Amino acid sequence: EHLVAEGDESDGTLVNFHPDISILLNIEAEHLDFYSGLDQIIDVFSQLVAQTNRFTVYCGEDENARRVCAGLGDRALSYGWNRDFDYSAGVVSADAQSSQFSVFHQGELLGRLELNIPGKHNVLNALGAVAVAHELGVSFEALTEALGTFRGARRRFDRKYTSPNHGIVDDYGHHPTEVAATLETARSQKPERLVVLFQPHRFSRTQRLANDFGKAFGNADVVFVSEIYPASEAPIPGITGQTIVDAIQAESPEVEVAYI
Repeated sequence: EHLVAEGDESDGTLVNFHPDISILLNIEAEHLDFYSGLDQIIDVFSQLVAQTNRFTVYCGEDENARRVCAGLGDRALSYGWNRDFDYSAGVVSADAQSSQFSVFHQGELLGRLELNIPGKHNVLNALGAVAVAHELGVSFEALTEALGTFRGARRRFDRKYTSPNHGIVDDYGHHPTEVAATLETARSQKPERLVVLFQPHRFSRTQRLANDFGKAFGNADVVFVSEIYPASEAPIPGITGQTIVDAIQAESPEVEVAYI
């Protein structure tokens, strides 16, 4: 009786959705080839939650999600690490393959779940889904079984090769926050050396978020940056893969970086 869809703010069409329930993971300055800035993006999300029929579940760790959901009263439910949120999680254990975490509802323990992919950001995403399911009356036993079958999304920390000495992971993250989360997950697995090959996505994103990209690669040991994937954009004079290299050298000088 339910239909679940992923919406994307990239072209503003979120304003055409009138869902029963919305989940907001995070709201950032992104898709700036379409938007004039963060305020315009926030307006789109604000309209989405205003025309959400039942309630919105939002990540309380994200400042802009909190801003959009402020004033919604009982039509908004928060999730995050802090017990003060409506739903919260505590990581019990984590390794290169999975995370075990406890789930709390209004401070009371519901139980423990296991997610078969690494990364604290993935625990938060799972918690958002758990919150909605719990509000819909899904049993914790069913949540445990369902989450146990999830093996991750393609091109999100997607393991391509593993040997005793090397591991290769493919990840589509092309926003600084996504890059930082991916590298945090990789670093948590304690590799001797973390080597990154990064292809910037869009000239406009590279130009506007260069400094943030410079900080995002701080967990890497070595970074190789290729030419920009234009995604139908026309080139911007002076904006190349070297733009990212310059930003990394400025913001994360301990990282070895080269433009190839």
